Amino acid sequence: MSNAPVDMRFLAEMTDDDPAAMAEFLSNFEVSAQRTTLELRQACMAGLPLAAGDLAHRLKSAARWVGATHLGEICASLEKAGHAGQIELLRDLMVSFEEEMRIVRQVLDQR
Repeated sequence: MSNAPVDMRFLAEMTDDDPAAMAEFLSNFEVSAQRTTLELRQACMAGLPLAAGDLAHRLKSAARWVGATHLGEICASLEKAGHAGQIELLRDLMVSFEEEMRIVRQVLDQR
């Protein structure tokens, strides 16, 4: 396992290292992640923990597919907090989430 914010080995393996397939998946991830991040932020601010947990679950899977393991771990924590109704924890975790998402976007933009 790599300590890099994004480790593309899993995605490369799942796409048979096809550059076009990888590029399409990454493009879809970026669009979906941007939309889901906005919705997640809104759910946390509105005090809707179950919705936030569901959104974090959706993003967790996609993050792991592109090799953003740490982002996936943060999403798992957000999901757990949301489903437990822990609104304050959700808001605290959003700080880490926003920072890691920024890092992942930077790495993907440089690709």
